[in-house]
This record gives sequence, C-alpha cells and structure tokens, in this order.
Amino acid sequence: MRFLGLGGIIEIDNMKKKIKEYLSDKGIYESGYDLLIDILCDQVDMYKQINKMLKEEGYTVNGNDKGTFKVRNQHFKTIDEIIGRINQLTRKLSLSPKDFQDLGLELTPEEDDGFEAFQK
Repeated sequence: MRFLGLGGIIEIDNMKKKIKEYLSDKGIYESGYDLLIDILCDQVDMYKQINKMLKEEGYTVNGNDKGTFKVRNQHFKTIDEIIGRINQLTRKLSLSPKDFQDLGLELTPEEDDGFEAFQK
C-alpha cells in the first residue's frame, strides 16, 4: 500500500504536492484548496488502513465475547462514510475519476493478486 499510518507521512505529503501541481496544470488550483487536499489525502489513507483491517478481521466478527453469533464488521460503516467524504472532496476539487486514477489515489490496495502470472 502506498499509504499506511505514520509511516506514510512522506507519501501523503508527496501526494498533496502532486495534487496541487495537477490542479495548477489544469488552471484551477487556488490556495483555498489546501485544506480540502489535506483532508482528501487523509481520507484516502484512512480508507486503505480500514480496508486492510477489514481483510484481516473478516467481514463478520463475533457479536459477543463468547462468539455465539456473528455480526457485520463495524468497519463497513466507516468505509462507507469515508467513500462519501472522498466523493464530496473530489467533486469540490473538480477531480474526475480519471484524474483520481492518474494521481495514484485509487482505492485499491497495491498487492499482487497473481493475475499477471496467470496471463503468462
């Protein structure tokens, strides 16, 4: 993953700089966008962290200490909220899904899924 907690501060700072340059090149950057850009990068970082936790913990978790029943993992609600914030921020910054992808802000983890080996 590109972003991961405090170890990803340099990557997040680089992403913020990259977004500012991208918006400047498009002729739409304003200094007032700085806070929105900061929040966007933080939201992407949180999304990736919580997505990783979801994969580790599973989509359902024990509903009580005894594990007698399962419930939906609470991280789903958090991810839904984060995705909503990311969508709002990208609209406010006039970033299209293609721009988002070009900037490397895709919400998919960077892991080897074995597909390239399968193609050979």
